[in-house]
Amino acid sequence: MQTMIPNQSAMRRLQLSDDSARQLAAVVIVAAIEIGACKGWLDERRDGALKRFTSLLPFGVRTPFRLEQIVDGPSRAMTSTEVPLPTNLATEVSELIWSYGQARKLATVYPLLKGVTPLPKLTTADEFGFVGASVTLPEMKPTFNTINLDPQKASGIVRIPEEFAEDQPELFGNYVGNYMARHMAKFEDKALFNADGSATFKTRKGVTKFAIDNGWSVQLAAGAISPSDITLADVRNLRTKVDPEVLAGSAYFCSMTMEARFVQFNSSAVQTPYMASTSPPRLDGFPVIWVGAMPLFDAAAHPGQAQIAFGDMSYWRFGLRQDLAIRVSLASNSLVDEIRLSPIERFDIGCVGDKSVAALQLAAA
Repeated sequence: MQTMIPNQSAMRRLQLSDDSARQLAAVVIVAAIEIGACKGWLDERRDGALKRFTSLLPFGVRTPFRLEQIVDGPSRAMTSTEVPLPTNLATEVSELIWSYGQARKLATVYPLLKGVTPLPKLTTADEFGFVGASVTLPEMKPTFNTINLDPQKASGIVRIPEEFAEDQPELFGNYVGNYMARHMAKFEDKALFNADGSATFKTRKGVTKFAIDNGWSVQLAAGAISPSDITLADVRNLRTKVDPEVLAGSAYFCSMTMEARFVQFNSSAVQTPYMASTSPPRLDGFPVIWVGAMPLFDAAAHPGQAQIAFGDMSYWRFGLRQDLAIRVSLASNSLVDEIRLSPIERFDIGCVGDKSVAALQLAAA
């Protein structure tokens, strides 16, 4: 399965189309009015806004699904609602996430169904070879394991003044769409590369932690606890930690700030292992992919920090359960005329190839 490639217009503009921006504003304002926001508006203004923005929505999302209610005696007061985004709008937001981040570009995006999804993982393969005529072939018995993708909910909170959504729907929609996409992409990258197995990441292990725990790593010698201590030999040695079969599709993955160290590897006009003029840059001929979520380069001490990854990321799976939905809720402070938006998506990560990616780790002390 190939990673989703967005249309070129989305990559050029890095923002929603005007129609999608208006739809996003409509989703928010209609849901907000239905849960009792905009109380300071006159009835005529509120009813007019409801009719105006409802008309911008596709039929299937004109009545938001009520998710949470608070019981107060015999009456029920709804305080939030979750709305699935219209198809075209959800597609454009997904394209923005693809454009802002690296996780969906580098890993193999895998659509998930309900429940836990098991994926096969080849652990031992038999070699092919020549055989004679009319000779019984020996039975090949490759061994498999499985990894389970169980998507977890990822979300955040965006606070928006009520008037902004009504008065400038195109600007509002573009602001919220870009904000959601940028921050969701940032978290996806953090999870894929930096997840450390802690509760913060729902026990998931990202690329660097997974490689280190399995011994596919290079750790700097004692005392080398700063990114500035990394040498060209260390970076080259990292290539010996992956399976030779993945080298043809491998690349280095690190923060763009690491370029300050890479250029120092060029010791003379004829000794230039790092080439910044290519797109992407290359180190000893291997592509260097910048990942914003990876640790920054500096001269400070960061004992045990995983600084660089190397390998073929196509063996990693980015399991995606659903496109973005938006939860719209009232501000916790009733005196503040704000709407709270929570973009929600569900995804999981996993690796189906041993020794497909290795990590370079600073010394522990």
